[in-house]
Amino acid sequence: MACLMKIFLKYIFLFVALPVFSFSQQLKLVKDKSDLLFVLQYHVLAANRTYRQGLFQKFIAKKMILVEEGYYQNNLMDSTWTRFDDKGRITERGNYLNDIKTGPWKDIVYNGDTATTVSEGSYVNGKRAGLWIFKNASDAFSYKYDFIQKKVVEYGSSGELLTIIDQKDTITATLEKPAIYIGGMDSLMRMIAQNVKIPFIYPKKGEWLSMKKGSFKILLSFNVNENGQLEDYTILRGSMKEYNDEALRVIKLCDDGNWIPAYYKGHAVKTIEVIPVVFNVSYKDMGTTIVY
Repeated sequence: MACLMKIFLKYIFLFVALPVFSFSQQLKLVKDKSDLLFVLQYHVLAANRTYRQGLFQKFIAKKMILVEEGYYQNNLMDSTWTRFDDKGRITERGNYLNDIKTGPWKDIVYNGDTATTVSEGSYVNGKRAGLWIFKNASDAFSYKYDFIQKKVVEYGSSGELLTIIDQKDTITATLEKPAIYIGGMDSLMRMIAQNVKIPFIYPKKGEWLSMKKGSFKILLSFNVNENGQLEDYTILRGSMKEYNDEALRVIKLCDDGNWIPAYYKGHAVKTIEVIPVVFNVSYKDMGTTIVY
């Protein structure tokens, strides 16, 4: 009888405990409008609203255009994540495990309506590993890079005429091997976009707004020298001084040791690279975070 009583009490405990556990795992929908540019929509545990679980989505606030989608598992990014441009087209897709990029990954750009995978390979523990293939936006093969051997294993034939500095002579020539940013130019432009900041401009007397709305494009050039280092930064086309200075600051961050110099007639030469930095300035009232 005592034995049967223990078994009965055990199942009573399970019956009581399981509904409580189930309730603690219920999810609540969060719509976070605290960002100036984006709205975040995701789920949190009812018992802990800082703990993300399940579907996550990120929208451009003005038109509620989806720009990022993925999943959280135990408050960590997990499984497939996809990023989109403002037209809803896929620009990046890959996998996360425990908040770390792991597995196949690709980056996509668009030339008109034509999609081109400009970089494709795999991550291991958050770092590129093995062979990656890189193309330019017109779908022409650029190079293959082995991240284990840390070297270019194959160059594409561009046939493009580029301005180079061979010792003291500035000439236009077709290179045997162009200058390369390891990870691809799309990766470089993403790094610039992530680091650039809209500068605060003190208003002149009688002015109320501290920044003007609109799009401000700065065109800069720099040299990739024979050692793969950047030098001779020049603003080819500028805007207000504050924007020029910020563009110059963020371009100097590109001298991060990931450049391979160009080769002409068997030896390394300097090449002149030109990159735009665009500031898109707009205003939006601060929002709120709502939990449903």
